[in-house]
Order: sequence, then structure tokens, then C-alpha cells
Amino acid sequence: MLLALLLMALAASAAEPPPADDRKPLHLTPRMAAHQKANMRHHLEAVQSLVTALSAEDYDKVASAARSMGAAPDTLRMCRHMGEGNPLDFTERAVAFHESADRIAAAAESHDRGRVLTALSDTLAACTGCHAIYRQEVLLDHP
Repeated sequence: MLLALLLMALAASAAEPPPADDRKPLHLTPRMAAHQKANMRHHLEAVQSLVTALSAEDYDKVASAARSMGAAPDTLRMCRHMGEGNPLDFTERAVAFHESADRIAAAAESHDRGRVLTALSDTLAACTGCHAIYRQEVLLDHP
């Protein structure tokens, strides 16, 4: 009986269309979309390294992991390139994310766990804020 109810519930939920994704589209070429996803995976790996280093109170490694996500000139140039043809606030948010990572590195240099965690929280808020607003839309007809 329970199995029948579970199967009926599963069938009913499968028939429902997924909710609409009303986030703003980021129009990216396939290559740009793949590059952006690779960068975001790197950011997640950096956050994981940062948290592991912080748990060991290895502030040099915390700073190094944070700097790998920071606002280096090439990174800022890439943000502007990815933002071309997209809403201006996307580029502003991307730059703010990278600058927030630099604040993690600065906090790590003070060896203050609380400051590092506060800065990390701000960086993660930049991530989730952007993901709440934007979604990739790959331009398939682009050369």
C-alpha cells in the first residue's frame, strides 16, 4: 500500500512542470559559458581550501586561497569581457566579488579568525546574490 502511494506521488510530481526560472539571462558564447563555469568551480575549490586552512589556523594558506579569487588585473579584464552585452550590474557584481576575496586575504594577514569569517561571509553573499539574479543563456548561433 505504501509503495503504491509513493509511486502515485512520484508520478504526480513528475507530471508537474518545473517552476519558471525568472532570473536575468547572461548571454554568453559556449566558450565563455564553459570558461565562466570553470572559474566558478575554481572559486568553490578555493573556498574549500580556505576553510580547511582556517580550521588549521594557517593564515598564509587562507590568504593564498583568497588571493586566487581576488581582483587581479587579468581577472577584472575578464569580468568586463564577460559582461559585454549584458546588464551593467553583472560586471559590477563580478568585480565586487573579486574585491571581496581580497578583503579575505587582508583579514587573514591580521590572523583574526572572526574578520576572516566575516569577509568570507561577504564573499559568499556576493556569490549567492549573483546566482539569485542571473543564469547563463548560451548563444548557440554565435560563431
